[in-house]
Amino acid sequence: MRRSLVISLLVVALLALGYLVYRQIEWVDYEKDLGPTQEARRDPYFGAKLYLDKLNISHESKLHFRDFDDPTWADSKPLEDTVVLVDAYGSLSEARAKVLLDWVSRGGHVIAAASNPFLDDPSGVDDPLFEYFGVEVERNDDSELDSDVWDAIGDLGHLSGWSDKDVCEFLPAQTSFYFEDYDDYDVKAHFLTADILQADPDDAYSMIGSDYYDGSLMVQFEHGDGLVTFMVSFSMWQNWAIGCLDHAYIFWQLVPGAGEVTFYRNQDFPGLGSVIWKYFHLSLVIALLLLVGWLWMRGSRFGPVREYHPSLPRQLLEHIDASARFLWRMDKGQTLLKNGRDMVLSVLRYRYPEFLQMETEERLRHLAKVLHMTPEEIDLALWRDIQGNTPDFVHAVRLLQMIKEKL
Repeated sequence: MRRSLVISLLVVALLALGYLVYRQIEWVDYEKDLGPTQEARRDPYFGAKLYLDKLNISHESKLHFRDFDDPTWADSKPLEDTVVLVDAYGSLSEARAKVLLDWVSRGGHVIAAASNPFLDDPSGVDDPLFEYFGVEVERNDDSELDSDVWDAIGDLGHLSGWSDKDVCEFLPAQTSFYFEDYDDYDVKAHFLTADILQADPDDAYSMIGSDYYDGSLMVQFEHGDGLVTFMVSFSMWQNWAIGCLDHAYIFWQLVPGAGEVTFYRNQDFPGLGSVIWKYFHLSLVIALLLLVGWLWMRGSRFGPVREYHPSLPRQLLEHIDASARFLWRMDKGQTLLKNGRDMVLSVLRYRYPEFLQMETEERLRHLAKVLHMTPEEIDLALWRDIQGNTPDFVHAVRLLQMIKEKL
């Protein structure tokens, strides 16, 4: 009873102490940047899509251009929608461009960029959509305006504890303009590239010039009842850059609020069968070379044919002899001799019990008299260390055999 009371008092005291400690704890909430999510790493325009979600604008992403292979797509696609061709410069065929322009002429809106990171040298590539409106891309090499440089600055900033807002402070305005319905707001942007667009201003609906070069950064053309917007790059709308300057505001002005925004990226790879059919002659040559190599490998022979000799069953003594030779080569001669000595000594102890009570010299004389052998022979056979001595080993084995026969 007393022990239970003591335990109860200790439990109550611990609970009271824990409550007092809990009351002294001050809880502080703080935010920790865990870096971009897996979705943001896979999709560089993930931030732009989150921005559309906040604006209640529906969007969809497609990794192929197969929709433009169907001529009826222009009839089924709502005219309030916006099609964004991401990193698609030089990837659109003339037939697909025709279907896309048919939809634009009815009232749709297409936004295309003159960049394609999958091309090593886009300067020698033509795009049918750009050619239709006479838009030429002038490639300029300026490392200060390269998007990769600013991506590296953003990564280093995050490692230093900076936020995207802090990195944006280092990004100057490449150009400034205003939208027609909002002429009281000066829009600033940086397209993160030194490339520019060249187009006839008399044919264009609107143009945004560059403060660095004689050319445009964004050009719009009316086509029927629709609109086509050409931009030199979409890098300003990538994850870390869309929050800089007025990039998000520009994105909001270019996409409608009533329709859906569809992002098209050309990541549709042809199947193996279509590739083989396209390069039929090359595939046939490779197949013939592989067949010749396989036949040569199967038919060639290195050296004469070896005669087959069937193995004969071995006797038990041959295995014992092989095992003994192996143990001798491994310096295990003492192990081989120990088994024979133990067997002979056990017989001697059984037949001559007094053998165990004798001293060493008396034991040797007694055994020599009983076995009709010299004391030196008895000592060599039963006790002497013969490690590594081949003659003594052979002699000892023979003496053990003689002792076994006499017993």
